[in-house]
Amino acid sequence: MPSGDPHDAERREAPEPRAASGSTRRRWRGPIGTWPAVGITLAVLVAANLTLHYRSGPLGLVTAVVASALLLGVLHWAGGTRADAGLAPGTLARGARWALALIGLVGLVYLAGALLPETRTLFEHWAVNAFGYVAGFLLS
Repeated sequence: MPSGDPHDAERREAPEPRAASGSTRRRWRGPIGTWPAVGITLAVLVAANLTLHYRSGPLGLVTAVVASALLLGVLHWAGGTRADAGLAPGTLARGARWALALIGLVGLVYLAGALLPETRTLFEHWAVNAFGYVAGFLLS
C-alpha cells in the first residue's frame, strides 16, 4: 500500500527473532507483494459474496465482520498501515466522510433504480421480503 515514501516499494525485512537459546531463526516476515494481496483480497470478497448470497440471517453479519477483519489483515500483511485504511486517529474523520459519501451515492443509485419503471421490477421481491407489505405497496 503506497504511503508516499519513494522507498516504500522496497522489501522490508523484520529483524530476525532470537530463540531462547540465543540462536537466530531464519524466517522472513515482511510484507507480501501487490499481486498476492490483490489475489487474497479477491478471494475473500468472492467467498463473502457467495456466503451472503446463499445464506441469510445472523450469518450475514458474522460474514461481514470476518471479511472486514480478513481484509484489514491483508492490508497489514501487505505493509499497509491504519492510516492507509482511514482508521488512524488522524485520518478517521476523513475516512468517515468518505464512507458517508459512498453510502449516500449507493443509496442514490438504489433509489434511482427503484423509481425508474424499467428497473422497478428488480426491487419488488427484495422490498417485500426486507421491509414487509408497506415497502412493496409503495413501490408498486
